[in-house]
Amino acid sequence: MKLKVFLLLGFHAFYFVQTFSGSSNYLGDKMLAVLGESKSSSIAREFRNFWILDSKYCNPNSGIKLYVNSKTGNVTRIFIAGDKMIADSISFMKFTSLLPYGITLNDDTATLSDKLGKAKKLSAKNSFQYQRKDITIEVTYASIKKGKIASIKFLGEVKKVVPVKAYASLEKTPPVTKTETKTVPPHTPAPPSENEKKPLSMPPFKKAIMEVFNANRESSFYSIKTEERTSRNFWNYRYTYNTKLKIPGEVYDLLYSFPFITSPLDYVAVLKESDVYDKSFETTYHYYEKQLLENFPSSDGWVSSCISNGNKAKLSDLALHNDKLGGIVLDYSENPKGRHILYLRFLLYEN
Repeated sequence: MKLKVFLLLGFHAFYFVQTFSGSSNYLGDKMLAVLGESKSSSIAREFRNFWILDSKYCNPNSGIKLYVNSKTGNVTRIFIAGDKMIADSISFMKFTSLLPYGITLNDDTATLSDKLGKAKKLSAKNSFQYQRKDITIEVTYASIKKGKIASIKFLGEVKKVVPVKAYASLEKTPPVTKTETKTVPPHTPAPPSENEKKPLSMPPFKKAIMEVFNANRESSFYSIKTEERTSRNFWNYRYTYNTKLKIPGEVYDLLYSFPFITSPLDYVAVLKESDVYDKSFETTYHYYEKQLLENFPSSDGWVSSCISNGNKAKLSDLALHNDKLGGIVLDYSENPKGRHILYLRFLLYEN
């Protein structure tokens, strides 16, 4: 499965990651918190939301990728692209945000030794290894002379191991007692009840949300894409399109391709938007909060969490995640121009 990039802003990159992702701050040293975590942990989910990682735990546009141990399910490595490059058959852009330990992509070997300690030369050409407590840092240079870093890998110890099987009981298995076989007369099942005859109808809100997931999985949204939009939008996306989908109560929804017209389509539904924040935002938020929690319960495999952010103190984000489908986030944001918005964004999977 391939996880699509579900959200990108046309604003400054730092504002995009800090505010629009709706997650905790995973910049600088805080990036390292994900190492050793289970991929299903709250930290790993917040990290993925913050960096907009796809199903391969990668965001090529931001120059970052996580590596997950296939047996334990734990995050073992953070990969950082030092420039435009291809790694694991993926085309990465240069990473431009804060790195751990005060590292910059312009540091030469002497500067890195001052920051990280003595380096160990690796067998790979132009690669060096540093050790900081439980974190190993592997730095590969495109040019040692020019101090140009091609990539950085942060490797951490596994903190949690996901059990793969239960231990068998140490007690001896009691002997099997033979029982007499009896012939049971054939049984005619009772006719189905009225409830069994008629499948339960899906509530309109849940049906609309599931149509978002289905449209993505079946055609990457091209089956529901209609005419090009001419109206402005909160994020100043340039390549936007109307859709055949409608979320009950929405102001509008749209498909968008960012940053290029050839970029994959993504979907967002706006529930409320205004130049002034008032109590109606809270009323709308709690209405959709209730809709989401009632229609996507834990009994159906959904895990809900409240994501607080200091930059969005008026309302926290509500995130729901399902390992088979992806995620839904009820998100409140305010852009630099003072425009307020409440919307649904999606963490989407496709085959």
